[in-house]
Amino acid sequence: FRRVLFRSDIQHICEEASKKIEKGAIIVMEPSTGRIKAVVSAPTFTPLNVAESLNDKNSPLINRAFSAYNVGSIFKLVTAATALEQGISPDLKYECNGKIDVDGQIFKCHKLSGHGVLDMQGAMVNSCNTYFINLSEQISSENFISKASILGFGRSTVLAPDIISAKGKLQTVSDLYNPAEKANLAFGQGMLMATPLQIATMTSAIVNGGKMPKPQLVIGTTKDCVSVDTLGFENLFTDAIDPSVAHTLRKFMVETVNNNVTSDARPYNTTAGGKTSTAQTGQYNMDGSEILQAWFTGYFPTDKPKYVVTVLAENGKSGNTAAGPIFKEIAEEITKMETK
Repeated sequence: FRRVLFRSDIQHICEEASKKIEKGAIIVMEPSTGRIKAVVSAPTFTPLNVAESLNDKNSPLINRAFSAYNVGSIFKLVTAATALEQGISPDLKYECNGKIDVDGQIFKCHKLSGHGVLDMQGAMVNSCNTYFINLSEQISSENFISKASILGFGRSTVLAPDIISAKGKLQTVSDLYNPAEKANLAFGQGMLMATPLQIATMTSAIVNGGKMPKPQLVIGTTKDCVSVDTLGFENLFTDAIDPSVAHTLRKFMVETVNNNVTSDARPYNTTAGGKTSTAQTGQYNMDGSEILQAWFTGYFPTDKPKYVVTVLAENGKSGNTAAGPIFKEIAEEITKMETK
């Protein structure tokens, strides 16, 4: 027996989990419909004292779930999708020695000593930058930008009247004529920016067999508070990824959570797949350390996915340590509540 949860139940779980984030956002989406089950933006504010919130340096009035941020390694899923649809085998091997030369510019992997020889799955699990830079050199720039655009990058989403998410920033094909910019895009850096909503929607496309749902914040309207008119709020889908490629990407995400001994996102009472990001911003704290955007996007359970959860922790140390445990807590709490 599984209890059916209300949106308020999931919202409460996410609000409790968000207390571990000083600044950031959480989105829970139902991938089979695109319905948004919870949205949290931290820090929160009280409408009883708007003046205080306006003067708060942490800007609590900004809805971070619909605002754009540097993306990082989550975008490797798009790079992999483009390559796989272009016919490149997931068995493609590349030896990471910690750096790669792109037209005279050196790009370093986060593991400076190198990961050694990896295939595409191993590169996703280890989040190897140089593998994906090398992979991007073998894919068409037109296909690359087209795939990212189809998956929602660079496009705003109208959720309801006067509720519109930021469109973020996606490089153009001409931008990728610069080999360094294409290398940056391969692992989600450079000019690329996206919202937590866009990341959750992309993840839902992967989970949903390649069919990307239109995000649904509103189910319908009512005049009598009893019956609901859903006209104009129907579930809509885009064929965004080849189904076999989506299946492979899901496998990569499951391996990333379950066969990575350092993963802090693995829930104890359900199965999950996901991907981390630790995105560089080029901005620095007062102590000289770089501001990083820490992400985790994932889904659970793996056999019949019901939920996609995307977590952003602003200025986090890493996606694994700052955002992964938040995903883990939400997955565990939702699973516990459903099985009570």
